[in-house]
Amino acid sequence: MGYFKIRTTLACLIMAILLLGAGSLQAAASTPTMGVDELAPGMKGYGLTVFRGVEPEQFDVEIVAVLSRGSSPGSLILVRASGPRIEEAGGVAEGMSGSPVYVDGRLIGAVAYVFPSSDHYIAGVTPIGDMLKMLEYPDDSQLQEMPAAAASGTVYVSGLSPRALGRLSDVMAQRGLKVMPAAGGFGPGAEPQAESEYRLVPGAMVGMQLITGDVGAGLFGTVTYTDGDRFLAFGHPVLTAGQVDLQASGAAVHTIVRSDVVPFKVVSALKEIGAFTQDRLYGAAGVAGREASMVPVTVTVKGDDTGAAVITSSKIASSEPLIDDLFFTVAVGGVDQAIDRIGPGTAELEYVIELDGHEPLRRSDVVWSDSDICYEVVDVAARALGLIVGNAAEEASVRSISVDVQVETGRRTARIVGARALTPEVAPGGVFEIEVQLRRYRGELVTRAVQVQIPEDMIEGPVSFLISGGGSTEDDLDDGEDEMERLLYLPIDELLAELASAPRGDEIVVRMEHYFLDDPFMSEEYGLPLKTEKGSKPVEVSDEMKEAQRAPEAGANEEGDERSEQDAGNRELPVTRVRTEWFVEGSTWVDGEIVAGSLDESDPA
Repeated sequence: MGYFKIRTTLACLIMAILLLGAGSLQAAASTPTMGVDELAPGMKGYGLTVFRGVEPEQFDVEIVAVLSRGSSPGSLILVRASGPRIEEAGGVAEGMSGSPVYVDGRLIGAVAYVFPSSDHYIAGVTPIGDMLKMLEYPDDSQLQEMPAAAASGTVYVSGLSPRALGRLSDVMAQRGLKVMPAAGGFGPGAEPQAESEYRLVPGAMVGMQLITGDVGAGLFGTVTYTDGDRFLAFGHPVLTAGQVDLQASGAAVHTIVRSDVVPFKVVSALKEIGAFTQDRLYGAAGVAGREASMVPVTVTVKGDDTGAAVITSSKIASSEPLIDDLFFTVAVGGVDQAIDRIGPGTAELEYVIELDGHEPLRRSDVVWSDSDICYEVVDVAARALGLIVGNAAEEASVRSISVDVQVETGRRTARIVGARALTPEVAPGGVFEIEVQLRRYRGELVTRAVQVQIPEDMIEGPVSFLISGGGSTEDDLDDGEDEMERLLYLPIDELLAELASAPRGDEIVVRMEHYFLDDPFMSEEYGLPLKTEKGSKPVEVSDEMKEAQRAPEAGANEEGDERSEQDAGNRELPVTRVRTEWFVEGSTWVDGEIVAGSLDESDPA
């Protein structure tokens, strides 16, 4: 549980945010309110919250003080809570955040903060005037979201493996949130009687759902105020994400557990009742009956050593700062459930990411890990999703995600250990043949033939062929941050095409590379890239090439026969791929020569 600082004339009091959260919605447009300037110590009133089930009950409050928030704008109202139900609970409990507080029948604000490991009967109340401002904000979910910021609270989770839970804990910790297993249930049908009795009214429980379905993850609080189909809750930031589009659900309370730190409610999430549209400094706002934009995720996994086939179906929040992390969490949970171990293995996967307004990304691959095959295989799809939703060229709206994984315990890998040219010289338009040698893991040496089609307009001269495994992680094949940056700025359709056509881990990939020269003219005239870091080799420049460098062809111009330097740099050279039975690692080089004429003609006798 995080902490919130409040300055007073005596000390800096550290307070913790209460988090735990509808049904028909009862209008309260005529609810009178009271500003902080009308409050004074000793004034008495009451609050509303759910102690058990779904029906709100009253508890007593007395105004202690009205404080400045210090570095934050606005005020905070200190109250002392009392009454039989509060005594039974051991004080103000986690889950009461958002509970409306009334004085003289007028709404003054929402319970939001409590002193941990101290006096549990003192609570901080967020003034209703600050919360009502959220109803004036636009709730168009297509507008750009604010960057996520840290806010204290608890995400309650069900249906995850222990380490998937740990992964989500790490992600949420970056946002100031802690994660705990849910003692109650998630989703429709968990509490049939409570479902039928639930009403979205001030004092009722409400959940902000990040994941629903076979996996559940959400934060729970209390409804503060309703006006038509709009409602306010929590009284403090949840994710501090600004404009959001997150599912709102009802919730039922099973009991309140007493604690020396802070008492807390044990709850179950109920059916969807609307959507949260705002998550701000003074609470959250939502619209009843509105459908939130949640992304269906289906994960199908088969483990060869367990024989188990597991299918999990969930929906995750579509919010850009969260979607790839939530997907990773759900997918890891599904794979863990199927293979029931953490360790090495080989996996084949297929995944489909469907988007609004674009063709879906359909991709298959083979991966290997010597330590954690689950994380490795899920990361392949998660990286693609991250590139799509993080695209800097245009916004992408994900419609659904499906992943199909088959995992085997064995190491099905092979490393490229050598190669030789079967046709060292080839004419433009011909075929350059290469024999690639691979060493299977704890197995024999095998060979595979690769035929590279040479472009018909290829200029004569020396060339090299970079031969690598589709799953190679060699430094000279790793483009790092520069490549990620390039992909992020591609238009969505181009990005999808690159992701779909990228080499698979079980392929031998042959890239035709020119020898590297330092002079830009040579790059332009002979189609040779400039000298780069790895793979560059000294080239013996012929007298003909030197002469061409000294005396360019007369009459050549920018629009004539000469290619511009930019065109030469953009020249696409052949990339040939051959599928194998293994995850292929390693790399090597083979040299060749592009020569004039046809090599098939026989010499005269």
